[in-house]
Amino acid sequence: MKIFLIVFFLLSFQVKAQINDIEILDNMYEGCISEIKRQGQNPIGPWYSYCGCFVGKVSQRWDVNDLIEFENNPNNSTLANDFNTIVEQCVEKMY
Repeated sequence: MKIFLIVFFLLSFQVKAQINDIEILDNMYEGCISEIKRQGQNPIGPWYSYCGCFVGKVSQRWDVNDLIEFENNPNNSTLANDFNTIVEQCVEKMY
């Protein structure tokens, strides 16, 4: 799951960074879906919901500085714990 975040981070730095910037959120969503497709997850439908949930929660909880910090230091315990919480909450919504 962290691989799609790396893809997102690489894409997101190409635009002016504001967590509510639609281009950043679009890149994050598209990166998430691309990673799910790359992994061959089936059925794919529920994963669209997951990616929407994930992007929504990250955009509400984190700012751009958090995104940069998590990219540079994924072992940051506060951000890593929050990341894991977001993932768990969104996976639970799928079922």
